[in-house]
Amino acid sequence: MIREKIQNVPNIDAIEFQSSLVGEEPDIDIELTHPDDETLYQASEELTNILSRFPGMKEVTDSFEPGKMEYVFELTDEGNAVGLTPADLGNQLRSAFFGNEAQRFQRGRSEVIVYVRYPKVERERLEMLRDARIRLPDGSEVPLEQVASIRFQPGYSQIETVNGRRIVGVTGDVDYAITTPNQVMAELADTIIPSLQARYSGLSYSFEGESRDQQEDLQSLMRNMVIALLLIYMLLGAQLRSYVQPLVIMTAIPFGVVGAIWGHFLLGYDLTFISLFGIVALSGVVVNDSVVLVDFFNKQRKTGLNTKESALAAIKRRFRPILLTTLTTSLGLLPILLETSMQARFLIPMVISLATGIVFATVIILLLLPCLILIVNDLAQILRFGVPAKDSSPSEVSFT
Repeated sequence: MIREKIQNVPNIDAIEFQSSLVGEEPDIDIELTHPDDETLYQASEELTNILSRFPGMKEVTDSFEPGKMEYVFELTDEGNAVGLTPADLGNQLRSAFFGNEAQRFQRGRSEVIVYVRYPKVERERLEMLRDARIRLPDGSEVPLEQVASIRFQPGYSQIETVNGRRIVGVTGDVDYAITTPNQVMAELADTIIPSLQARYSGLSYSFEGESRDQQEDLQSLMRNMVIALLLIYMLLGAQLRSYVQPLVIMTAIPFGVVGAIWGHFLLGYDLTFISLFGIVALSGVVVNDSVVLVDFFNKQRKTGLNTKESALAAIKRRFRPILLTTLTTSLGLLPILLETSMQARFLIPMVISLATGIVFATVIILLLLPCLILIVNDLAQILRFGVPAKDSSPSEVSFT
């Protein structure tokens, strides 16, 4: 609302709005670098203009800020030929206009510094700059214009470097009602930046800020997810005294992930980084439901029932506990899902992953898991006897 009311403010170079629940870093942060400064600034300006017209982008700006006008001196071929160096040229100009310290002496309680330089009247005349005398290595003097070219151009209010490379950052925020940072970055990496690199040879880029942090967090999350799955397998194997049953139980996890993705699609939400946290939590809940079924199956096997009968008995007797677990979890998360406050909406993607994923996984657990038990039992019989045996055969082996 503030942005809509504050528009077309005269005499303003840039105006920026910031609003965030978890931080102040922009959603999109791209660092451009190029060996040539002028090319770098042209590319950054073009990228800024393209992003400004991109649907859903706002507060697009770059870090290049032109400074005050300044004189730039560059030695000509004649200046290089007579043995001058840029350091010699700079020191002589500084001595002429700023001055060289000649001496210091005490006058009362004050210290007086004596500088040798051009008179004030001459230092305030720009014409004097071109007529300034430059001393050559052989002791002779020539006008400045004979050994150096002078350019009057804008300077830089700040210069950003990363690892010795000058960079310009292009940043922007995303309207999540229209698009997401991942969609914008994908478009940038696939089409926009490659077209810029084709026009500006030598241009390179990197995603920084929240984009880089998200990639690092995603890698860390995936690594920790693998560790968690290994721990789950070890705990299940120790409790069930089996190498195969934990794998059968954990087959429900991928189906829970599929349910979480479908839940986002059906409810009209984009899959975000927060959604992944819900998927991680979903893995534990899905495993709990599977353990309830497999544990009762093992108890039925110990009573003398065959595999098929034990699987059917497990479905009948554990249908209600599994269903109640699913309903209590999903309905318990429903208030957050229906909440409209900004704090709650931040958590909604995680809630969708957990609530919809467990509903889908429950159906898989009740239908697919018993089938996997029978399939694994048949495979065990084939490996042991070479041919599949009937479930009622005395030679039946347990899939544990």
